Amino acid sequence: MDPARDLRAVVSLLSDAFGQEVHLIGPWVFRGMRVVAWLSPFLGTWVFGPGVYGRVLMAFVWQEHGQVVGHASVQRLDRWGREWHIANVAVAAPYRNRGIGRRLMEAALDFIREHGGVWALLQVRANNAPAVHLYRTLGFDVLGGHIRWRAVRQEDVSSASRLSLQPLRWHHASVLRDLMHRALSEEERWWREKVNPFTSWVYEMGNPTAGVLQWLRLGVYGWYGLWEQGRLVAALGLRGDRWRRKGRLSVWVDHRFWGRWESELVQEGVWRLCRAGIREIHTRTDAHHAALTEALRAAGFEVMLHLLNMRCRVEGGA
Repeated sequence: MDPARDLRAVVSLLSDAFGQEVHLIGPWVFRGMRVVAWLSPFLGTWVFGPGVYGRVLMAFVWQEHGQVVGHASVQRLDRWGREWHIANVAVAAPYRNRGIGRRLMEAALDFIREHGGVWALLQVRANNAPAVHLYRTLGFDVLGGHIRWRAVRQEDVSSASRLSLQPLRWHHASVLRDLMHRALSEEERWWREKVNPFTSWVYEMGNPTAGVLQWLRLGVYGWYGLWEQGRLVAALGLRGDRWRRKGRLSVWVDHRFWGRWESELVQEGVWRLCRAGIREIHTRTDAHHAALTEALRAAGFEVMLHLLNMRCRVEGGA
């Protein structure tokens, strides 16, 4: 792909292909790409110089009659080039079922192999059967996944929770980070360590200034923990914007205690957010955490997006 020539067309293609998920993934992603697309004719050789483009990031496009109708990108995840993330695989609707997606994926895998990669990773919607089938035929296996949920509340709810939750402060950041690792299934933990090791909420807790700024900006911000024998075994995180009346709930339970407190944690979190005037609540869960899934459904949450994590060990990787 030539960024200066193709990036605007790629942004349009991806917006059409993933439009329904834009509000979940983050509109800022496409806004940023549009800014780079606008600047690329002027700064292309600087922004996409050899130190970045081709070594850390590469993209492939498929053109028909001079029009970009397919795209796939590859991004290096570690300094040694052992793990690579394949993303934004999309083909324009009129050109699907012609093998374009397979050819783009083969080009991405060849690139990873040539650069000494060991693992190729990607995410795909669980209900996208054709894509899941394609990736399986290319050697990918499912490695867990995550689910994004949403609930809309018109009225306040009551809390019957009897949990002894204690506020978590900035000096608990490292303890919370440790809990987050223990709260994930083995598959999701492997994935997070490779693809998404940075947790912004933990950073905000560990940085008092950042936490205060979040509280001032959002209006509702806080962490609460459940301790047993001096060890943090569960945590509840809350974010809420009183102006937009939207909030985010985060529930973490040590995987050894799955099935014990999920319902009460969800109920407590929803109650605290609704009491602050939040009406639309979002959350994200490990797809393997069945008890939390049941608790969210019972509390009126609906699945907005279910993504499967998939990985393929690339032949020839050292």
